[in-house]
Amino acid sequence: MGGPSSSTHQVHRYPTFVDAVRDIDDALCMVFLFATLPANDRVSSSLVANCFRLAAEWQLYIMHSRSLRKVFLSIKGIYYQAEVMDETVTWLVPYQFTQNVSQMIVKSRVLI
Repeated sequence: MGGPSSSTHQVHRYPTFVDAVRDIDDALCMVFLFATLPANDRVSSSLVANCFRLAAEWQLYIMHSRSLRKVFLSIKGIYYQAEVMDETVTWLVPYQFTQNVSQMIVKSRVLI
């Protein structure tokens, strides 16, 4: 009728935890990116806060497990590489730039 309803027919994207670790690189980059974004009408404050928490928890895990192997500074940010469950995981943490735009600058640009 509508498809299998039994829980035994579930399809798992990652059959093992190690499979999930192998594919965590891109997800970590996105988590760290959203953790640095300012909340606005397009990015909710709860999303930013959740990503900030996840990023902090990941960093804490890496520190406690002493898994960090390499760090590289680039124009995009800081690349980290760690060994987690015998898998190499690489992620990018963008630099945090504060953008303080004063009202004077905003007003002068509107007048021009």
